[in-house]
Amino acid sequence: MPSLEVDRNEMDFIEFYLSTHEQPVEASQFHSFVTFIWRKLKTSPQRYIIDRGSELLEKQIQKLRIFASKITKEHPKLIQNFAKKIREGIETTEFKEIIPQNYKGTTPHRTDQLDFLFRYQRSTTIRELLDILYSMDAIQTLRKIATDRNYCHPQITTLNSHYRITDFYHPCLKNPTKNNWTMENCICLFTGSNMAGKSTTLKTIAICIWLAHCGFPIPASSMKCPVLDGIFVSINLPDSLREGKSHFYAEVLRVKEILSNLESDKKFFILFDELFKGTNAKDAFEASDAVIELLKKKNNISSIISTHIIELALKYEPDEDCCFYYLESEIKDNQLLCYHKLNKGISESRVGYWIVRKELFS
Repeated sequence: MPSLEVDRNEMDFIEFYLSTHEQPVEASQFHSFVTFIWRKLKTSPQRYIIDRGSELLEKQIQKLRIFASKITKEHPKLIQNFAKKIREGIETTEFKEIIPQNYKGTTPHRTDQLDFLFRYQRSTTIRELLDILYSMDAIQTLRKIATDRNYCHPQITTLNSHYRITDFYHPCLKNPTKNNWTMENCICLFTGSNMAGKSTTLKTIAICIWLAHCGFPIPASSMKCPVLDGIFVSINLPDSLREGKSHFYAEVLRVKEILSNLESDKKFFILFDELFKGTNAKDAFEASDAVIELLKKKNNISSIISTHIIELALKYEPDEDCCFYYLESEIKDNQLLCYHKLNKGISESRVGYWIVRKELFS
């Protein structure tokens, strides 16, 4: 696909020029000549803005014209539509006559003509052309990021609720471990020890799903997921002394908020990181169990829940509506080794007391 060069500094100046408050005038040759002589006697910074702004904007229109001429039926439909709008905006308006393809140089009168067209007579057309320019700049940036970082373009389908991400990793980590994740069931339970990487992995999955629905490339080698109507995430909820909310109560309110916004005819993705960690283990088990049972009744919901409560995962292990993943870790030679590798199954690793003993009593 042909590239469309966009200079940020030039575009900033063009936007500043278009927002100038000086009223444009449909000037005659005589008026332009008189005002030109007057400006020679008395300099005006406002005139510099008009001269420079109209010159840069004309150059951008020429770039758009050249770009549109190179677009064929082989290019994506969106790009074809952009090219069609560019041609309509230039070739069916006064721009065709006043901005010929091979014109070089300008005169005071021609600058006045361009200024009148740009800021008054065809201001709507100019805004439409600039919107296309900005859209193409965003598309080219996304393509460059995907190429430079080996990101993939996700496949989003309306046919099923199957999730599959291959070789995904967190985009902000310098040396990330790549993982694979698949979910066909309605609920996925994540287990693993402290510091194993559950939260980072869950955040990465949520980032991939969100980026995919924004039309962006994602940090993975391949991805497939359904079209969603909404994504809900509950991570690191704060308590509030001012509102009198404990951490546990904040969790309860967040779960209530999410469940109350679920609509039966739409598809949603929900992520709970360490559900009900703000209370004791028994209450957390029973409360999490109740939430899972509520989610199982909703066929349009896909959920990921991470938990330290191994007994909760073991209870649902026989359930065909659930799948299970864990982050591998082990204590070896009195060292905690976290491999950040995602595996299918349930982890029974318990290292919390070992960490306390090592840090406080060694």
